[in-house]
Amino acid sequence: MKKTLLLITVILFVHGVFAQNVLGQLDDLGMIEITSYLPDNEDYFSESVKSLLMSKMQGIIVNNGLGGGENSRFIITSYINVLQKELTATMPPMHALTLGVNFYIGDGYDGVLYAIKTVSVKGVGNSEEKAYTNAIRTLNAGKGFQEFVEKGKIKIIEYYNTQCPYLQKEAKTLASQHKFDQAMLLLSSVPRVCQDCYVSSMDLITSIYEDKINYECEMIMSNARTYQSLGQYEDAAFTLATIIPGSKCYELAQSMINNIEDLRYKEILGKARGAWAARNVQETAQYLGQIPEGTPYAQAAMAIGAEVKAWVKEKDNREWNLVLKQFEHQKNIDVLRMGVALEAAKRLPREIRYIPYNVSKWW
Repeated sequence: MKKTLLLITVILFVHGVFAQNVLGQLDDLGMIEITSYLPDNEDYFSESVKSLLMSKMQGIIVNNGLGGGENSRFIITSYINVLQKELTATMPPMHALTLGVNFYIGDGYDGVLYAIKTVSVKGVGNSEEKAYTNAIRTLNAGKGFQEFVEKGKIKIIEYYNTQCPYLQKEAKTLASQHKFDQAMLLLSSVPRVCQDCYVSSMDLITSIYEDKINYECEMIMSNARTYQSLGQYEDAAFTLATIIPGSKCYELAQSMINNIEDLRYKEILGKARGAWAARNVQETAQYLGQIPEGTPYAQAAMAIGAEVKAWVKEKDNREWNLVLKQFEHQKNIDVLRMGVALEAAKRLPREIRYIPYNVSKWW
């Protein structure tokens, strides 16, 4: 099981490198993910001003070694206070603004505020929106935010170090409800700097991943058996092909694929014999052409084909040749398996539950 082995390798590496649960250097702290967030119910004057402010927050994240994940528990957000607004005495009059731009880092799920930073900026423009834009543009995301971000980082690390048992319990609960992807996503949010929690969470991810593929394996086997009972052999085989190697029923699935293929080609050969008994050459050829080379029934198909060829030659004095289907089943299965994996990856973000951020008491 490649993915599980990869996880185990990572865990062993972490166990070998780290011995104590202490605060790391800035590079370690940079593993923490914080989401940039601006509430929809707050007035940022215009969408363009809001977009510019969002860009500034993302710059603060990047410049201070943070990861910019989506839907993270921890967020950076902002609120703008208009400190002064006036029209200049120039011709034409210009809009002049002084803004107090407040930045906040905290736990967006529980609504706990960790750090605050206020920056005063000024902007002038021929419209109020232009004045807002020019004021926000003067914010330097790469300077003056280090202490603010460090305070937030330390609080986030404290959260993981103290809440780790509860976080892992929640992940186990999600897994018990067969919400395996959500459980693994929750555990994967633990930053590496929280070393004990990180290592034990990686162990738990490995276990949950195994539970996931085994559970999905049982569901797939059930669907495949339904297809098989309906005589939909190709659907059954392709369904079984999505079972991931290493799951507890993988070997059984491979055996079942072989049995299904055997039943399918046996049935097709029977239909070919029936069509040939009725001397329906076209239908006989249609059935025989579905039997691939390399299968146990290929020899029998070729024998029937030889009879058809001789009969057609004698009856119509024309050549008739049987060309068996090329055996591409494994190739089709490999392509299908890759497609299933890609679709699962695309689908995962839409399956993650959305929790609205709680910042109502931050300003």
